[in-house]
Amino acid sequence: MTLRRPATTLTEPELRSHLRALGDGRPTPGFGPSFPDRIRDGAHRRRTNSRLATAFLLVLLVVGIPVGLLATTRGGLNASPAAATATPTAAPSAVASYGGVSATWLPDGLAHTVDNAVVPDTSPQQGPLGPIRLYRRDVATPGLTIHGVTLAPGMFLSQFTATHTPATTPPTTATPSPPPLGAAAEPGPDLLWITVSWAPPAGGLNTLTDALKNSTPPHNYLDKITTTARTVNGRPAVLATDDAPGLPGWISGQGYNHDALLGWTTPSGAMLTVESITAGPTDLAALQRVADGLVLGTRPPNPTAPPAPDAATTTTVLGVLHDAFTDNVSADRFAAAVQGGDALTATHTALLTDNPQFGGQIEPPTDAEAGRVELVDPNTITAIFNLDYGIQMPLSTAPGAPTRTERAHYYGNATIIHTPTGWQVSRDTFCDAASSMDVEPACPPA
Repeated sequence: MTLRRPATTLTEPELRSHLRALGDGRPTPGFGPSFPDRIRDGAHRRRTNSRLATAFLLVLLVVGIPVGLLATTRGGLNASPAAATATPTAAPSAVASYGGVSATWLPDGLAHTVDNAVVPDTSPQQGPLGPIRLYRRDVATPGLTIHGVTLAPGMFLSQFTATHTPATTPPTTATPSPPPLGAAAEPGPDLLWITVSWAPPAGGLNTLTDALKNSTPPHNYLDKITTTARTVNGRPAVLATDDAPGLPGWISGQGYNHDALLGWTTPSGAMLTVESITAGPTDLAALQRVADGLVLGTRPPNPTAPPAPDAATTTTVLGVLHDAFTDNVSADRFAAAVQGGDALTATHTALLTDNPQFGGQIEPPTDAEAGRVELVDPNTITAIFNLDYGIQMPLSTAPGAPTRTERAHYYGNATIIHTPTGWQVSRDTFCDAASSMDVEPACPPA
């Protein structure tokens, strides 16, 4: 799912974080990964028979970084009193590490997906946070964590995605929680994040707990959060849960019913969170075991923002974006430009009836198809783009009322991936844009 926002380089989680840092009030999040896009989550225009409002789409541009995360409060100088009481044994080996944190246990059926981090923002178009951002814009972000922890240099996140198939009954280890509506329980987390913040906001755990307790509407996602005091390896911790059927889909086309977070600070002052989302009831015992097994090491250097690709690759990327969204492009060219494009031609044809045109970019060159073209890994490029397109707005609420054409705007984050046939716009990028523009028929299931 992609969330929409005006053409700025500030992501919605960054804005929420900034506003919290100012003191009063707690902004509401909205995201969903987009990620890969997901993060994410936000104000989403829907066409209705009574379209009297001006269409304006907001986009959540999530940004992150690949490398390897996870953390612990046991061992070394950061050993807690509770951990020290255990019978001496060989140190458990790490199953994943990133950002100075290692995980020694993860539930079965989870595969490492991607890493992310707060990095300097060298763009001339900066938001209220100034010179920081997330490395990747094309991946999901953990909602409760982002809501509760102020973004700052020294924040590292790792994401793990389920490889299991849906179960027909809840797992026997699941801690009782409200049953999911319309979704089968899973044998483990659908998505799990481990986050370390080496420079958390003043107040530490109290600040995190307060941010989670005092979340505000209108987003359903944040008006059902409950918090409970817990411990992790003897350290005070907070458990935050949101058991709300149909949480905003972190992954396009999916919704989750349960979001849970364990957060705590280490003796050194670093803050750790483990967060999972599931369709079925959360297995809090598994979440606790992940948290108990995190080992905090040494803070790594802060990563830098991703580089631009070479000139030839940039030209290719702008070309496939052009062929994915503009008029006068043949079905063959469209299919070659978009991942799985052969199956999306009906949606593409419908999208073109809205006469989409690339709008000016927020950074030079302003006449390009996209801005901020960045090579986030050897096979993935992200870019910000915007379209302006026509919609028919009824002149009144009366059935069959005449309409007028108005221009609306879609600002989004594009992911371009290197496939066996070359660089192509990801299927999610095209389908998220079509969905936000309310194009019918929508993309068929992948």
